[in-house]
Amino acid sequence: MKYGYARVSTRGQLEGNSIEEQINAIHSLYEDAEIIVESYSGAKERPLFNRMLEQVQKDDYVIVTKLDRFCRSTIEGKIEPYYTRIGLTNLVLTVAEDHTFTMKAKMATLKGTITQDEKGELTFNFSALKKISLGKVSAKASKAGSTLILTFDVSKLISLMEKVSSITGNSSVKALSKMLSSYDGLYLGFKLKKQ
Repeated sequence: MKYGYARVSTRGQLEGNSIEEQINAIHSLYEDAEIIVESYSGAKERPLFNRMLEQVQKDDYVIVTKLDRFCRSTIEGKIEPYYTRIGLTNLVLTVAEDHTFTMKAKMATLKGTITQDEKGELTFNFSALKKISLGKVSAKASKAGSTLILTFDVSKLISLMEKVSSITGNSSVKALSKMLSSYDGLYLGFKLKKQ
């Protein structure tokens, strides 16, 4: 049996997460998938998801279109202690009019430039100690009220983190990088509030 799980936090969820888009994506891969649709915001309040898991047998498939529809809270729980140790929970991002940025965390200050392509995709060009290029990382940005949600492609972020770890000698950065390597295709980021 193939189960497709589609979930939104609210009925008017942002583009890219709508129920219809999730169902279409699942059916484009598995036309015969039985679709379970749920609309709950909390990880604890998913009765249809829990019921589906009770029904799943050894050779069944559960298909989701995005990892955050399935287990975002679990992943956030694993990552949060690293964010705290590295100082990313108090990250300060400053962007100047000329598109240069400074990203300050407890363990390091990174600088660079931000570019935006015709589709609106952002690319952060990171450097450290003014002259060391750390590479480019694509990012997605969205705004909710006074909060900016900035997420980076994990596969590119890992390379950046490995370079930062080698420069700073920070073992927590290295450990987080190693853990993230098992989350291929994930976007990881920050919720930033305007000061």
